[in-house]
Amino acid sequence: MMFLIPVLGPWLVKRCSEKVAKAASWGLIALAVILGLWWAYTAIYNDGRNDLLTEQAVAQAKADALQRDRERKADDRRREELKAGQAIDDQQRKELENATENLPDAAPGARQRSRVCIELRQQARAKGKPEPAC
Repeated sequence: MMFLIPVLGPWLVKRCSEKVAKAASWGLIALAVILGLWWAYTAIYNDGRNDLLTEQAVAQAKADALQRDRERKADDRRREELKAGQAIDDQQRKELENATENLPDAAPGARQRSRVCIELRQQARAKGKPEPAC
């Protein structure tokens, strides 16, 4: 814009009076200063706005990362609880298998039932308790 002053100055002097040419030159200078200030203001405003948007994006990214970290830790805790529950279930199943390992596959027959009944009666007599009704 300032480059126009040397070009327009002589042209304005020829065309108008010298006072009008000086006023026009000062007007161009004022316009250049105003445009420069406006440009600086918009640049500062846009820079501040961009900084704010960047800070907001960074804050949101940090919040998202923290949320993902919390979710991952909760998943890990759930996984550990499941493993502990499965270990307890496995232990109980092994204990049950060990306890029932020597049991016969079929129900006891009449002979076995009568023998057990006799043994229970003998044990009750030895302890002085009433005999069971088999």
